[in-house]
Amino acid sequence: MLAACHSAGVLPFVRRPICQTVWGFNTSRPTFEPIRLHFAINQDNYEEAERQVKQDVDINFIIHGNTPLMLAILRHQYDIVMLLIRHGANVRIPEVYAWKRQPIHLAAMLNQVKVMDALLNHGASIQAADGMQMTPLHWACSYDALETAKLLLDRGAHLETRDDRGKTPLFRAAASNHGHIVGLLRSEGAAVNIQDIYGWSPLHHAVFCSLPVANQLLELNANPNLRDYRGNTVLHLMVQRGDDTNLAILARSDVQFYTRDRKSTTSCTQGVREFLDDKQLLYMLLDYNIDMDVINGHGFTAFDLAVRSGMHAFVRWFINAGAKISLVAWNYPHSWPPSLLDDQSLCELLLRKTTQPVQTLKELCKFSTRKYIYPVVTNNILVLPLPTQLKQYLLIDLDC
Repeated sequence: MLAACHSAGVLPFVRRPICQTVWGFNTSRPTFEPIRLHFAINQDNYEEAERQVKQDVDINFIIHGNTPLMLAILRHQYDIVMLLIRHGANVRIPEVYAWKRQPIHLAAMLNQVKVMDALLNHGASIQAADGMQMTPLHWACSYDALETAKLLLDRGAHLETRDDRGKTPLFRAAASNHGHIVGLLRSEGAAVNIQDIYGWSPLHHAVFCSLPVANQLLELNANPNLRDYRGNTVLHLMVQRGDDTNLAILARSDVQFYTRDRKSTTSCTQGVREFLDDKQLLYMLLDYNIDMDVINGHGFTAFDLAVRSGMHAFVRWFINAGAKISLVAWNYPHSWPPSLLDDQSLCELLLRKTTQPVQTLKELCKFSTRKYIYPVVTNNILVLPLPTQLKQYLLIDLDC
C-alpha cells in the first residue's frame, strides 16, 4: 500500500498515538514545560497554577506577548493574580506589543481595584508609561473605570501627565463620553482649557463625541473660543459637521460667532460652503445675529458662495434675510453665473434688490430688540425671559 501511494505521489494517512493534550497541544513534551502555567491560567485551574509555581517554573515566561500575570489579569482571575504576586512575579514587565502596557495598565483599564492595590503595594509604578506614553490614569479614564481612577488619584497619580499626543487624562475621559470621570478629574483640579499637539482642547473632543459632556465642560468654564492649529474654534468644527444641536448649547456660553479661521472664514460662510442643504443650521446662525456680510480670504461673502454653488433657494433666503448685495458684482447681469441666468424670477429679484436696497423687517426687529431692551440681549433673542421683556419687544416702535 505504501509503495502504491508513493508511486501515485500521494502521502498515506498514518494514525498517530493519542497523547496527553490540552486544546490540541501535546503538553507532555519537555518543550511545553515553560508554558504549562499559561495553560493552567487559561483553564482557570488554580490548583494546577499553584503546582506549577511550586515547581519553580519560569513565572515571568512570555507567550503571545503576555506574562502569566498579565494573562491572569486579562482573564479576571484575582486568586491566581495574588498567587503570582506572592511568588515574586515581576509587576513591571511590559507587553511584547506596540502598546507595551504593564500589568498596572491592564488592571486600570479593567477596573480591577483589588489587583491595582496589590500591584502598587508590590512595586508597580503609578506613573508607568506605555508605548503611547499613557499612564494607568489615562487608561482608567478611557475605559470608564471610575473606581480605579479614584484609587489612582488617592495614591497620588498626576492629573496633568500628557501622552504622546499631548492629551491629559481629562482629554481621554471627554473623548470617551465619561462625564462622571470628567467631573471627578475637574473636582481634583484638572485643567480644562489646555490643548493637545493638534491644538484641540477637551471641549473640541467632546463636541464630536458627547453632547452631555460638551455641556458639562462648558459649565466647568471650558473656553469655547480656543483655536486649534488650523485656526478652528469649536464653533467652526460644529458648523463643518452641521451640528445644530451642539450649536444651540454652545450659544448659551460666551462663544464668539465672528471668529475667523486661518482662511479668514467665519462660521456663516462655512455653513454655506459645507452644508448648503441644512437650512436649520443657517437659520440658527442668523438667529444668533451672525454677520452675513463678512468677506473671506477669497473675497466672497456667504451670499456669493450660495450664488456660485447654484443654490437658488439659499440665494433667496439671504436676500430676504437682509444680506447686503448692492455693493458686489450683482449689479451687472453679464457677470452672473449661467445657472443664475436660467432662473428668470431670481434674476428679477436680484435686479430689484440691487437697485433698491432695503433692510428687511426681520433685521429691523432684531436690531431694535438688541438696542432698546435691558438687560442687553447678547445671544439668541429667543432666550428672552417671559413675560416682561416679551411685552417690551411687542411694544417697540420699529419706525420702518
